[in-house]
Amino acid sequence: MELTIESALSPGGLIGHLSYLLMVLSMMMRSMGMLRVLVILSAIAAIIYDTVWLRDPVGLFWETLLILVNVYQLVVIFRRNYAASFTEEERRFVGNCLWGLGRGEARQLLDLGEWVDFPSQTKLTTEGVRSPYLYYVSSGDIEVLRDGRTVAHIGAGQFVGEMSLIDEDVAVADTYATRRTRCWRLGTNTLDAMNIHYPQLRTSIVDGIGRDLKRKLMAG
Repeated sequence: MELTIESALSPGGLIGHLSYLLMVLSMMMRSMGMLRVLVILSAIAAIIYDTVWLRDPVGLFWETLLILVNVYQLVVIFRRNYAASFTEEERRFVGNCLWGLGRGEARQLLDLGEWVDFPSQTKLTTEGVRSPYLYYVSSGDIEVLRDGRTVAHIGAGQFVGEMSLIDEDVAVADTYATRRTRCWRLGTNTLDAMNIHYPQLRTSIVDGIGRDLKRKLMAG
């Protein structure tokens, strides 16, 4: 195909554009399943382009391999989603905070942390010190103190220790469980490692924290 404006806007050129457009769109997807579907569609368009217009066996081979790899990964995602199960408590957590994750990804994230029951007066964070954990409160009540004064209470559906995730900062307050409180907690070392190994899971946590912070600010 010649390098001209006419060739770029020809039927073959439009198929080539479609292939790249689908690939670009795939990079914008939050869902790994949708990302792989769009990559497959992009590769199919590229195969048509390579076969009919370019007659390029090299491109045909690699685009076919790309389809096979992504079909395999979709099967893995489907099996992981099908096998994932949740308690009612975990379903509330996922529905409230972990938007954009498939069932398998949500199960994977939950398994990176642990559920813990804290008795009354348990201290969760210390002002001026980076919290060793990020906490999600499932039930109970957390008292927030600054300079020894109570400034807020944190209840079910909210996070504690989120500053440890945002810019790896220190806690801005002391926090205590005022009664028996149940939390899911995730170690900050695990959070740091997720930047490399599980970026999509970390993004979901960050988004959930962002929504929680917005609610806290609106509540005053």
